[in-house]
Amino acid sequence: MTKHSIEPDDRGLVLPCPKCGQRNRMIYARLGQKFRCAQCHTKLGSPGEPIEVKTESVFDALAGQSTLPVLVDFGQNGADHAKWSHLK
Repeated sequence: MTKHSIEPDDRGLVLPCPKCGQRNRMIYARLGQKFRCAQCHTKLGSPGEPIEVKTESVFDALAGQSTLPVLVDFGQNGADHAKWSHLK
């Protein structure tokens, strides 16, 4: 799974199943729990890399709903985009 295949939105992380390619949403409030693909029921692991958050509304949803801590890296040279990663 690459960071380009994981897309955060206002409700959760949308990512493809590694087995069948079905796009699945990991709801922010349930991060840290087990997820399975809706189509083939393959277990979906938590993202192991930072996720780029491009809008304030998505960041607010993530920070406000996630049951896991949110780590923010505002980047070098004053980059506008925040990145987050859950702590293991």
